[in-house]
Amino acid sequence: MAYGIDRITEDMFLAAARALAECVPSERLERGGVYPALTSIRDVSATIATAVARAAGLSRAADARGTPHPARLVRASMYEPAYGEAGSLPRGD
Repeated sequence: MAYGIDRITEDMFLAAARALAECVPSERLERGGVYPALTSIRDVSATIATAVARAAGLSRAADARGTPHPARLVRASMYEPAYGEAGSLPRGD
């Protein structure tokens, strides 16, 4: 979304797969894990999105060519869940 990509090319798909594979620590692979830990989902998602953005820029599928720091744009575009304190909701008196 950060780059307005309207189609996924084979190169972009492969870039996503490579980025995902690189996010799996060797210790996890040795224990039989094939995916990164769910606790790192935000970092993994940003890594994959950045790899896809770079591949899209190379294939001219998106306007990623002029962005000097695609990882920053990806992070800035990510949804950031922010919750108030449980007691901060207004009461319906």
